[in-house]
Amino acid sequence: VGTGAVIAANSHVVHEVVPYEVVGGNPARLIKKRFTDEVISKLQEISWWDYPPNIVKRIIPLLCSELSIESLIEMQAIIEAENKSHD
Repeated sequence: VGTGAVIAANSHVVHEVVPYEVVGGNPARLIKKRFTDEVISKLQEISWWDYPPNIVKRIIPLLCSELSIESLIEMQAIIEAENKSHD
């Protein structure tokens, strides 16, 4: 099951579920993607979940907003700035 994927209750997963897909049923089938392919690619590139809590706290407002390429670029800039300030 890929990062950020959602599996509906009582679903029977019989194949790979790629990142940020929503699947459900028996057998589980794709219902929709949570985001556009461009946003999914940027989320995987950033991998915000790999950073320490102090950095994640700084990007929470962006994570709670509607994710777009622009908000993800802003998120990436915050992460890079935090990393530089701790070097």
